[in-house]
Amino acid sequence: MEAMDQSNPSKYPNYDPAKDEPITSEQLNEAMKCPEARQLLTDKLLDKKRYLMDMLKSIKSATSQEKTS
Repeated sequence: MEAMDQSNPSKYPNYDPAKDEPITSEQLNEAMKCPEARQLLTDKLLDKKRYLMDMLKSIKSATSQEKTS
């Protein structure tokens, strides 16, 4: 399988899969109090979603290539 886009920081500028940790309720509550923090959290979650969707696409394409080989 080809290398994932983990090495491309510009594709996910607000999300680093190597440093991913669950968001606690305390962190979420704090982020909701401040518009800037809320925007940062939103950007991070959107980049995480993009990353995960790209991972799923690459897995699906790899498995479909294996089936056709």
